[in-house]
Order: sequence, then C-alpha cells, then structure tokens
Amino acid sequence: MLLIAKRIVSVSAYRWIFILLFFSAIASSVVVPVLALFATDILGASKLDVTSYFALNALAGVFVVLLVGKLSDSLSSRRVLIFGGFIWLGLGYALLASTNVFMQMRLIGILFFSALEIGNSQLFALAKDVADESVDHQTVSSTTSVLRMAYSMGWVAGPAVGGFLLLHLDARDIFRVSTTLYFLCAAMSILLLPSIRSTLNQNTALQNVRQLFRREQTPLLIFSIAVIFLLSGDVLRVAFLPIFLEENLQATPNVLGAAFSISPLLQVLFMPLAGVLADRFGSGKVVLSGAVAGFVYYLCLAYATAIWHVYLLQGLYAFVVASVIGVGIGHAQILGHGEAGLATSSYFSAKLVAVVLGSVLSGVVAERYGVRSSFLVPAILCASGFLIVTRVVTAKPRGYQEIHSGSQ
Repeated sequence: MLLIAKRIVSVSAYRWIFILLFFSAIASSVVVPVLALFATDILGASKLDVTSYFALNALAGVFVVLLVGKLSDSLSSRRVLIFGGFIWLGLGYALLASTNVFMQMRLIGILFFSALEIGNSQLFALAKDVADESVDHQTVSSTTSVLRMAYSMGWVAGPAVGGFLLLHLDARDIFRVSTTLYFLCAAMSILLLPSIRSTLNQNTALQNVRQLFRREQTPLLIFSIAVIFLLSGDVLRVAFLPIFLEENLQATPNVLGAAFSISPLLQVLFMPLAGVLADRFGSGKVVLSGAVAGFVYYLCLAYATAIWHVYLLQGLYAFVVASVIGVGIGHAQILGHGEAGLATSSYFSAKLVAVVLGSVLSGVVAERYGVRSSFLVPAILCASGFLIVTRVVTAKPRGYQEIHSGSQ
C-alpha cells in the first residue's frame, strides 16, 4: 500500500484525482451537521419530510445513472462530466442557501443533488483510464483503495469544519461555503486533469437489471438485495443523527461535526484491515461481520444516553463501512463471475434503493414514535441482510477463480 501511495504522489494524474476527491468530499460533507437541522428548524419540515427529501433524491438519482451511463461512453473525455457535475452541485447549494420554503428545498434536491456522485464516480473511472493507458493494470484495485482514503479523509475534515463554522455562521452561509468549494473543484478538474478517452464500456442501469436476472447471476442478485437491507440506515445517520444529538443529547455544533468525523477517520484504518481479513477468511464472512456490527450499532444508538456513547458507536460504524462497502464491492464482483462492471453497477444501484427504503420506513417510524425509535428500523433490516448474505457467503471459491483466471 505504501508503494501505491508513492506511485500516486509521483504520477500527476493520480495526484490531482487524489486532491479533487479530498476537496469534493469536504464540499459534500461540510453541510452534513446542518442540513437536516436547516430543514426542520428553519424551514419547518417534519421528520418524515426530511427522510422523504433523501428518498426522492435517490429515486431521481436512478435516472441520473441511466443518463451518465450513456454520456460517459460518448464524450471524448471524462473531464467534461467531472466539471459539469461539480458545477451543478455548486449551483444547487447556492440555490439552497436562498430558499425559504421546504418544497423549494425538495425540488432543488431532486434536480441538483440527485447528481451528487457524478463527479466522484467519474474521478474513480478516470483513475482506471489512467491505469489502462500505462502499465498499472495489476495495481488498479490498490490504487482505488488509496484514492478512496482521500475521500474518507475529506469526510473527516468536512463535518468538523462544518461544526466549527456553525459556531460563527448560519446554515445558509455554510451552503455558500460548499458552493465555493465545488466551483473550486470544477476549475481544478478542467485545468489539471488529463484528457483521456474513456475506455470503460458501461451498461445502463436498465440493462444491468436485466442481466441480473440471468440464472448464473442469481448469487449476485441475492447479494444486491442484501445490500439494500444492510445499507438502508446510512441515510438515517445523515438525516436524523444531528436531530437526535441536538434534541435528545443537547449537543453543541462542534459536537455534531466531531460525531460525523470519527467514522471516516477510522475508516482510513479499517479499510486495509477489512481487506486483510477478507483475504484471510473470505470476503463473504467479513461482510457478515459488518452486518452484525450494523445491527449492534443501530440497536445501541437507539438507547444511547450520552454523547460519548455516540462517539464510540461511530467508531463501530467505521467497521460497517469498511466491511459492507469496502469489502462488499469486491464480494459483489466475485459473485458476478467475471462481469465486474455489472457487479459494481448492481451494488451501487442497490445503494440507491437502500436510501429509498431506509428513508421511507425510518421517516414513518420517526414521525410517529420519535427519532430514537427510528434507529430500530435499520437494526432490523441489518439482521435481515445478515440472513440473506448467509445464502451467498460460500460462493467465493468459484467466482474468485473465474475472475483471476480471466485476468491472467
């Protein structure tokens, strides 16, 4: 891993991708401590409104996946999509800073923030293109892991910066900070990134759905369903954790920022550890352990009575991310029998569905029984995901051999 890090520093394209991922993660996460509170405290939204906001953004994101899947193969360079994605997000936060009605916030979210991951996903794809034009074919996965750390580091800094700024600025000003950062990322992308012809042959989301129902892809389909359950609570953290900390634990703004920074900080450590465990014991078993950790995390969060409880639990959630996402993507590719593009697209499509499922169910529970009770919903879903994953946890050997024999 150290050698890969040195490689990234020495290659200009990797270096700028690393820096852009870091700053785009800050631009995205700096608003996390204030977004839900802005909706409820300033715009008067209900808890169900807040979760439906994220659900509708995710639904709109499905159509964005279809559009970007087509565009990424037809454009001469990914820089255009990266630049456009960051500009679009910057405009979204600029408009959000001036809105006074929750319906306006909802419409802005659907129109602008459904494209939240365009820039970042294309940066990772560009890293693959850079590798394809060089002799780095054997280090693509390791390079991606190091670049993923840049994104995690940005998520460490972003919420902390947002919490600090909240002591001196209001939510609207923080949205303007995010706008400035996204515009900066857009300028850097068009000026500093290389112009490389896209080499990835991406299917549309609709084509991927059809392929998932082929008989040989049944394990991947089952695992994708499990991912929906396992990641259904991720949006709940963004939507309700700030409200929970403020209303139930009387947290200050700097506490809100720190609560969201702990998990990404530990992810930098847990991602490589989860990879080592996957190599030693099998990726399916590591994903299973992440499902157990997710169940414990949400169950304990529902009964947390002190801020330090939340801090400890955020550390546990770092392992959930490292195992279910960090290792889970690789396990999906193993189950995909060599069709890495299909497996990756299926995994991230499942993440979008997870946002919708978690938002709707948790929002209904929170509206009727309170925010604390809503954390029990993803706990139950994680337990269900655990049972589903057990059906495909032993599928490693066949898929693993097929993938690696095809790459030699």
